[in-house]
Amino acid sequence: FRRNPALLAALTFGYLLVVLLLNALPFIGPVALAVVLPALTAMLGNGCHAVERRHPPTMAELTRGIEARSRDLARLGMLNLGASLLLILASIALGLDLTIEPGMDQARAADLLRRFAALMLIASPVLAAFWFAPLLTLWNGVTATKSAFFSFVAAWRNWRAFVVYALDAAH
Repeated sequence: FRRNPALLAALTFGYLLVVLLLNALPFIGPVALAVVLPALTAMLGNGCHAVERRHPPTMAELTRGIEARSRDLARLGMLNLGASLLLILASIALGLDLTIEPGMDQARAADLLRRFAALMLIASPVLAAFWFAPLLTLWNGVTATKSAFFSFVAAWRNWRAFVVYALDAAH
């Protein structure tokens, strides 16, 4: 980040803007987002790699390798969509309604926080499976299912670093 904070901030905000715009599309947006998220993450990784090499990325650099790995990235996106749907079904089955009501009292807000924590606990394996997967697919040619597996294993082995990361982000 220190090498080029403005560029990395622009890349990150561009990524977030695309995520927000896709999510805002009625019905199809969240589905499309789940499918294209691996490609977006790969582009962000390519941008970070260019900054590491000390030069601003071009659009060609941001998309480098994505066309060649598009099939596996799309499969990864479909796995992401399936996992997201399973998380939604699990949260419904467990009654983890996360609806925020205006004027909630402190007890209801605390209950909402507990339900959110339970959902995050359930979602953690899915997040771990897709944390490194797009870059494993793009940069190393690992297939979608193998990259999700190895991403999960890598995150599991480094759980302490992820806890510190989460605590720092919450602080």
